[in-house]
Amino acid sequence: MTDASHLKPSKPSSSKTEQIVVLTDAAAKHLQSLLAEKAKKQQAQNIGGMRLSLKKGGCAGMSYEMDFARESQERDIRQEEKGVVLYIDPLATMFLIGTVIDHKKTKLASGFTFSSPKATAKCGCGESVNF
Repeated sequence: MTDASHLKPSKPSSSKTEQIVVLTDAAAKHLQSLLAEKAKKQQAQNIGGMRLSLKKGGCAGMSYEMDFARESQERDIRQEEKGVVLYIDPLATMFLIGTVIDHKKTKLASGFTFSSPKATAKCGCGESVNF
């Protein structure tokens, strides 16, 4: 008879997805408002969340992109934080890990800001980033 105790896993596997991006309270509140407004305009409650990705372009090389999403696309990573569902493009994941998304509002402008520890350069207008 053989001892099979070495075949037991040392730790149970976790089903919880690790956090890729962080939403500030201001960003979460604004996203919740945008999602509710979009659902109301479309007279539907099935707006699933926001899809976060990167696209080539801009002064520094890449731009952040957020779009409304009914559901995830194939292989998207689903992250829920502060009542907001994010569908993250898997190709952008390695660039987005640790990114903090905030929403700022001033007298002249309002918008989302992205602060990434992986960014090596940003353009002057804040629209694009280089990794």
